[in-house]
Amino acid sequence: MVPHALLVKEFLTILFFLLVFCRLEGQEKGLIIKRKKDSSAVNFNERLALVMGNASYTDNPLKNPVHDALEVAAILKKYGFTVLLDTNSDRATMNRVINDFGDSLVKKNGVGLFYYSGHGIQYNARNFLLPVKSSIRREADIEDEAIAVSKIFEKCNISKNGLSLIVLDACRNNPYSEKFPGMLQGLNDLEKAPGNTLVFYATRPNETAADGTGENSPFTESFIRVVSRNDSIELFQLIKQVTREVKEKTRDVQYPWIAGTLDKDFYFKEKKIYRKPQLFILSFGISAYKNSAPLKYGTKGAFDFAFEFRRTQGDLYDSVFAYILINNVASREKIYSSINEIKQKAREGDIIYIYYNGHMIQSAVNQQYYWMPAGADFNDPIRTGVSTDDIIYLLARLPCKSLLFLDGPSVEGIGSGYKNPVSELTAPGNNVVVFAAAKKGEPVLESNQFEGSAFIHALINGLRDSVFQENKGFVDVKGLGDYIETAIPLVTNGQQHPLIIYPSGWKNFIVTSQLKPDSYTKPIRLPAPGKK
Repeated sequence: MVPHALLVKEFLTILFFLLVFCRLEGQEKGLIIKRKKDSSAVNFNERLALVMGNASYTDNPLKNPVHDALEVAAILKKYGFTVLLDTNSDRATMNRVINDFGDSLVKKNGVGLFYYSGHGIQYNARNFLLPVKSSIRREADIEDEAIAVSKIFEKCNISKNGLSLIVLDACRNNPYSEKFPGMLQGLNDLEKAPGNTLVFYATRPNETAADGTGENSPFTESFIRVVSRNDSIELFQLIKQVTREVKEKTRDVQYPWIAGTLDKDFYFKEKKIYRKPQLFILSFGISAYKNSAPLKYGTKGAFDFAFEFRRTQGDLYDSVFAYILINNVASREKIYSSINEIKQKAREGDIIYIYYNGHMIQSAVNQQYYWMPAGADFNDPIRTGVSTDDIIYLLARLPCKSLLFLDGPSVEGIGSGYKNPVSELTAPGNNVVVFAAAKKGEPVLESNQFEGSAFIHALINGLRDSVFQENKGFVDVKGLGDYIETAIPLVTNGQQHPLIIYPSGWKNFIVTSQLKPDSYTKPIRLPAPGKK
């Protein structure tokens, strides 16, 4: 019998590790560390545009606005905008569409773009867009018959949109200049745009912009061309190019103008924003077997693995989710469910580390290798064990990079159980790297000298070895693999050789960026190795 004091000591040790690593939520074990998100960040992938073009006016019709609008809509769709397109509309239709646009912007915190090509006028220091069927007999009719640009400003302001761009190719000749001789030409920049909103006018205040003799106005033609050719430059640089081109094309008669402010950079071509990956750690350790000999350091190996990767992760990850399942908790059902839980949380570019320390056996029926949970029937691994092939199959279909650490015996042949005769272990696009403790027919050794397996001993030293890191300041997967391949035969007197499998086309990455030379201990030989 085990003395009562030892049982208490073991219980307190396990409880300590659980408190360090695990935040319990129901029955879920996991350490979750999340950085506070920036609530002011603009979602540049959320893009909505309203494009309007009015040309069929009863008085003073225009040639190009509809074609302008169609081409602008097409270019915006190319760059990820959801586009609402409206042409030759009356006031009621314009109001409805603008209202729909404003409603769609609400709570998006994305990019909103409004483009208008057609007649525009200013009245009482306010700017107005003219519907095609407007009936303006006196100046007082303007506010009732036209659409105030301030309505667009209001929609941008109410929506709390992340970033708004308003493009107005609406400074053409005033169709009412003869009827109302005191009215100024073009538009003005007197109206204050809301925050994080930029207004790009086709020309300077109180001046007119040309409709153009081709299929587009000079301003819109330049806007489309510059965006198409220089989509990866920042918006203000793009605006400068449009301005220079319009000035040159019109021989300095037309000079585009901007008003408003932006506190964010914007690129039409989506700029890749670096996001630190999430790290998922799944660590399974089994010492107490019901139907087989116990393993002295199975559970300890699981804790050591999770602690080491959690401790050395440095500033590489946005969040860390650590799950440690030991002995009876690491049941067949729980192992599969924990991996499926990661499947629901994982995003593209995330990292997954899975460690298993326990008995493994190969089925004589299908030649697959199975992890054996504490209560598994060693005579029926297919029904009661966990297939290594299944785990790899699940990981290979996630948009993540995965490392599978198998601290168990003889795993050559993994991947052979796939229905596809070509092993997916080495298939291009499979980001699962397998670190197995030993080659087929070799023992997997533990030692009292460093209270663990030769595999976990070499792994931890590989993460800490500043000499091995060659002062690079980090350890990558390939470097860690090279170290383990050297260290394990050394500490086991040549009795154990790891097996490391890299898939075809696999890309290396950093596993730790923290140097810990003070904690490094050189690999030591096992004086009396014990077998798993």
